[in-house]
Amino acid sequence: MSDFPDVKLKALVTFPGTVIGGVGISVVKSGNTYTFKLDHNELNPVSAVASLPTTYVVLFDAVTGLYSRISLTNLKTVLGIP
Repeated sequence: MSDFPDVKLKALVTFPGTVIGGVGISVVKSGNTYTFKLDHNELNPVSAVASLPTTYVVLFDAVTGLYSRISLTNLKTVLGIP
């Protein structure tokens, strides 16, 4: 069995055929511009998590319009929760 050579392809394609955001992701089309955003209203609330250091929460700053994330361990520290 022989290896196939590396192939690079440059093609002019029409984007998009279909754009689907998925859970927590919204897609807004304006003319030929598509904007992908986090849609926090679609995210499911939870009452417990398995691992604080590896579980993150998303924060939204309404003044700046920016999202950020922080681990639950670090959030506890920032809030002074033992």
